[in-house]
Amino acid sequence: MAADRALRGARLLAALSFVLALAARAERLPVKLYDTSDGLAGDAVQNLFRDSRGFLWIATSSGLSRFDGQIFRNYEGAEGLPSPRIHDVAEGPDGSIWVATAGGLARLAPEADAASGPFVVEPLPDGVAAAQRLLFDASGILWIGGERLLRLDPGASGEARLKTIALPVAQGNVEGLAPGSNGALWIATWEALLLRRADGTFRRFEVGGPVAGASMLAVDAGERLWVGGPGGLFAVAAAALAAESGSGDTGDSRSLHARARPPVFPGEMPGPSGEVLFYDAATGLADNFLYMVKPDRGGDGEGATGGVWVGTRAGVTHLGAGGVRTIGVAEGLAEGAQMAVLEDDEGTLWLGSESRGLSRLRPSGFVAFGEADGLEGDRATTLFDAPGGGLLVVTGSKELHSFDGRRFERITPRALFPRHGSGWGWNQFALVDRRGRLWYPAHGALSRFVPATPPGRFRDAPPERQWTPASGLPGPDVFRVFEDRRGDIWVSLIASPPLVKIVGGERLEAVPQVRGGAATGGAPTAFAEDRAGNLWMGFYVGGLARVRDGIFTFFGEASGVPPGFVSDLFLDHAGSLWITTTSGGIAQVERPEAAQPEFRRYRTSEGLTTDSTRCVTEDRAGRIYVGTSRGIDRIDPETGRVRAFSTDDGLPNNLVFACHTAADGRLWFGTLHGLARFDPEAEALPDPPDVLITAVRIDGQSEPVPDLGLHEVGPLRIAPDRNALEIDYAGVAIGAGRDLLFQYRVLASGASGDVEDGWSPPSPARSAQFPRLASGSYRFEVRALSHDGTPGGRAAGVLFRVLPPFWQRPWFVALAVGICALAAWFAVRLRVARLLAVERARTRIASDLHDDVGSSLSRIGILGELARQRVQASPVEAEQMLGEIGREARELVEATSDIVWAVDPHRDDLGSLVVRLRRFALDLLEARGVELEFSAPAAAHEIVLPPEVRRAFYLCLKESIHNVAKHSNSGRARVSIALSEGVLHGEVSDDGTGIPAGRPAEAEAAGRRGLPGLHRRAESAGGRVSIESVPGRGTKVEVTMPLTGDRRDRSARNERLDRRTSHDRATGDGGGS
Repeated sequence: MAADRALRGARLLAALSFVLALAARAERLPVKLYDTSDGLAGDAVQNLFRDSRGFLWIATSSGLSRFDGQIFRNYEGAEGLPSPRIHDVAEGPDGSIWVATAGGLARLAPEADAASGPFVVEPLPDGVAAAQRLLFDASGILWIGGERLLRLDPGASGEARLKTIALPVAQGNVEGLAPGSNGALWIATWEALLLRRADGTFRRFEVGGPVAGASMLAVDAGERLWVGGPGGLFAVAAAALAAESGSGDTGDSRSLHARARPPVFPGEMPGPSGEVLFYDAATGLADNFLYMVKPDRGGDGEGATGGVWVGTRAGVTHLGAGGVRTIGVAEGLAEGAQMAVLEDDEGTLWLGSESRGLSRLRPSGFVAFGEADGLEGDRATTLFDAPGGGLLVVTGSKELHSFDGRRFERITPRALFPRHGSGWGWNQFALVDRRGRLWYPAHGALSRFVPATPPGRFRDAPPERQWTPASGLPGPDVFRVFEDRRGDIWVSLIASPPLVKIVGGERLEAVPQVRGGAATGGAPTAFAEDRAGNLWMGFYVGGLARVRDGIFTFFGEASGVPPGFVSDLFLDHAGSLWITTTSGGIAQVERPEAAQPEFRRYRTSEGLTTDSTRCVTEDRAGRIYVGTSRGIDRIDPETGRVRAFSTDDGLPNNLVFACHTAADGRLWFGTLHGLARFDPEAEALPDPPDVLITAVRIDGQSEPVPDLGLHEVGPLRIAPDRNALEIDYAGVAIGAGRDLLFQYRVLASGASGDVEDGWSPPSPARSAQFPRLASGSYRFEVRALSHDGTPGGRAAGVLFRVLPPFWQRPWFVALAVGICALAAWFAVRLRVARLLAVERARTRIASDLHDDVGSSLSRIGILGELARQRVQASPVEAEQMLGEIGREARELVEATSDIVWAVDPHRDDLGSLVVRLRRFALDLLEARGVELEFSAPAAAHEIVLPPEVRRAFYLCLKESIHNVAKHSNSGRARVSIALSEGVLHGEVSDDGTGIPAGRPAEAEAAGRRGLPGLHRRAESAGGRVSIESVPGRGTKVEVTMPLTGDRRDRSARNERLDRRTSHDRATGDGGGS
């Protein structure tokens, strides 16, 4: 009994210490909610798991979701899952994803294609319908908890692959699994806690107390075992508990509850000796009804102590050496019941709720404050430092508040009650001057209060002095208040004139230079003082004024000032002046003291989310924070890069009115619906992640890419007629997916090496399109960048080749080059042949002119001279000589006509030859009484003859006819011409005396070259001449010449004509006389 009383006393003392230690912090955390409207498979989240690639897997009652930081990829029955109710997710050593569902077990292999159902159902033993919990041990064995305990060896087959493990409990339903040391396994069942050793033996531990059986397990980074159930949570050193000896399967009869004590202080952890601590709602948990327990990330480096996150129906509680912290609805959660929790490597906390989806809490996001934190009204309009440090806040109701580090307290001076409203001023609406005096407009007056420390004393302080319209103030509505370095107070009013100065904080003085009209910008709306002591003020209708030595200089749009209402002025640590406007963005003046200041503008074209800017401040790193109507834009003046913050990062509202940097370096922002605090020095800046290729489409058709993505894809071959390429990629950054930027480039491989195109401009787009690519080999690369433009992680790549069209392929190019070369060779050969033909024609013409015309003219000349000499002495001889001259002249005319005919291109057909030869034969033979029979092809005019063939053939036949007339003494002659198989045949025959034996030899001896010349002429054209002669029976001369020399390639037509000629001879239709 004494022991029980001591235990109850210890618990009462512990509960009291927790009450004192966990006094509510009313700050609202930067919670981002994801639900089905964002693409989540279901709003009832059962479990969370992060794989080695960085994907977050969300098990819901309506399907499985995979999240990469921006996009949810959902899996249901169509993707191969046996049931949409998902219980657990685990990753195998090979990167495969295993899923426990209400309908069984499924596996997603790393190489599984997204186009088909990527999941494959793994069969379970008969009688086992569902899988509840999954755990891979260090050896790669998968342990499956549910209706039974199953052991699955992914590398085995047959009966060795899946085994049922008998448990030493009557009710064997396995609720939780956790790894033990040396190959051991911790098993939670409703009946008891079990330890399965590596040798297969069991050790049983009774739980007892309000928890009764064990329904959840976790082992944290400090090797502590956490055992939970519906009534609370036990913590004990796992090694010490495992080392306890026991008999058989029952072990030590003492339950964990019997050994347990409550923690003495928040965050107390059990020591290595084996002591058991018990946590419940009285000692720090949000509620006694627990859903799950998960280890936190355990800190960094050796000696990390770690802790656990506990999901309850009233929020999630963190238990660790640093204390106890609960996050619930008051801190920004959508609901209290948190079924799943996961802390990633960046410290981002992910929570799965019972019915409101997935929540994300970034460790360095904005902390929000509102009415629940003591503010009178959510609209925070003016922020400034309190005397002696701290923060003062004026809300939209013109209430003044101070912040004690935890909550806000209203400290509006009571002397201003009950009517303390004062128009609609904001931002520089009130101030604490350098003497610590409070200047506060209210009740139609500007009141000054003596210094008060702490600021709460202002509540009961009377005004030290007041300025009202009766004492010279132009009007009751004070709009802005500002103190310069001389201690003068500048007061802007909704009045005429709109500006006055209280010199030294005592004497009111008019400022006639600002009259309130459009010429001077209207009422001043913002003040700042540069390093040279020049006062700057912005105006309601736009523009700026600089006051130097009492002289006002005005600057408008023509000088570079952005257009619109000037909402704030700020001087940064480097002396630059920043100007925000409601419609023209923000401008920077690096040297505001210069005679002609230069304005550098930032607008949406420079990366701002909007041109409607409202306030500006600076952090200790020199980065500029601009409050806008769409959140906060952070500008890095050195690089010009802009990062946007919004409600997604924890801002209570995106319309930001007031910006302020406190003395401790933290930034405060007043919004339309609450106040936000941001600590830049605590901001987590994770390295950019590795990039995965998630899809490749060619002309809209998907190429096989694993559902889990790949770092390297290819090589791909792309046909020339479908070379529109689209590549999807993702950087898995679940905590900062929206902030990721990507750059890509294409490396084109050519004969001279790789030609590198530069990286594309940074963009959040996750797809690249190439509508038409020239043929060649390429490598596409894409990398991730952090929001400040720093590249990192592993780039992903796609290797592909766009095939050239057939006319650009090597075989076609080689064939074309060969054909062109052959054509060129034929062209050159043809040209050379034509040149040779022309040269031969010239030579023949020259030779004919020399031999025929020249010799004939010489003979005519000689005969003419002899006739002249003998005309007196012997007229008869002279007459004979003149007759000789006549014959020579006629023969000369005929020879000249033959030469002209031979070179005339219009006479290159066989018909012209036939006509000329027939006329010659008739004229010559009929004059001598010789009967002529002449035959030729009917279509002779369609047969083309090469010039040399035409001339040689004609002259050979002409000479033969001439010999008939001169030597044969015949009464009948026959001339025939025919074409057969590309060979031209000519025949001249007579019935005369023939050629006497020995006559050719006598003629050759006498120097007559008739017959040899006939042979040479035929041979010069590639033909031949044959002569048959029988004395007394006549002579037959045959001339044959091939037509292969036709340079017009009309041989096919000649062959057709050849066949027609053969037909004409057979039917007797050939010409003749």
